[in-house]
Amino acid sequence: MENTSGIHPGISNADNEQNLEEDPGVVSDSEFTAVLGYFLSGKIGEGSFAVVRMAEFRTVASRDVLACKIIDLAKCPMEYIERFLPREMGIWPEVRHRNLIGVHSILEHGSRIYVFMEYAPNGDLLDYVMQCGRLSEQQANVWSRQMGEGVDYLHSRDIAHRDLKCENMLITNNWNVRIGDFGFVTKTFDNGERVLSKTFCGSLAYAAPELIRGDPYDARQADAWSLGIVLYVMFNASMPFDDSDMKQLLLDQEAKHWRLTKPARAYLTMDAISVLDGLLEPRELKRLTVANMLKQKWYSTLNTRLSDPKTWANNNTKTHQASIHPNGAKGSNSPTVSPQNRGSKSPPPGTK
Repeated sequence: MENTSGIHPGISNADNEQNLEEDPGVVSDSEFTAVLGYFLSGKIGEGSFAVVRMAEFRTVASRDVLACKIIDLAKCPMEYIERFLPREMGIWPEVRHRNLIGVHSILEHGSRIYVFMEYAPNGDLLDYVMQCGRLSEQQANVWSRQMGEGVDYLHSRDIAHRDLKCENMLITNNWNVRIGDFGFVTKTFDNGERVLSKTFCGSLAYAAPELIRGDPYDARQADAWSLGIVLYVMFNASMPFDDSDMKQLLLDQEAKHWRLTKPARAYLTMDAISVLDGLLEPRELKRLTVANMLKQKWYSTLNTRLSDPKTWANNNTKTHQASIHPNGAKGSNSPTVSPQNRGSKSPPPGTK
């Protein structure tokens, strides 16, 4: 089963059928959270110092299905505890947006922190593309706009995400997209002064050229580049660059050495390609900002909100099964991606 809760750091897929009693300390987790109305169940992910479990918040009137990230501070490196964890915990009370994964509550008990958050049952975008292939232009328009609106909301509050990728684009029960995983967030202004980031964050395949060069960078523009990579994946069901060689990756990025696949060239409008080209601009100052991305003609000409997936014109979606690996495939003009055992899930109605 997919980890669809926007978890950081180092979360990987795990067996959802594993019993809670198999892990040390889980009984005390369950006892502690149950007193407050939170009931833990199967594990859906784990990392070196965090696990993710399904959870349910029960009241007399309702039951809310959630995901719970349990961070064991005793296993965390000091850099994470001192730098990244405070940012992640501090950001949750500040943000609330329909296109961001919401937090239900944060609890602390002993050396453990419990983050109860919204659960996205339809997996992530990478899983979706692997199962269904490339998206129709209309579907990509709707989902990329939802992503853009979520990121623009963060940027308007002087916050950058710094880890935007397909795995962090989570699909809700009604097939909308929400952004998860705020483990690398940072402030972009301090006392009115712009703050440039110096830390390499996120995945290499989604990293902007300025990060790879090691330059201090505007994290908001790095977010815009990452959204461009995500958009390319939606259009092509493949990655734009081969990142197996970092030096060559940078050369390809700076030369704009990417191309659309033949199917994408056949069905995409020039308005759609223009947005992609503006986001994958290697010159940071000339790259589209996320706010300007949302003002592009493509988002006004294809102005369809996600209401019923049955209405999507998804004839292009099922042309092939995608094979997507976040790091690309060496020697390929259009690197493909293929994580193993991503699990299976049904696409929205109309995409079969």
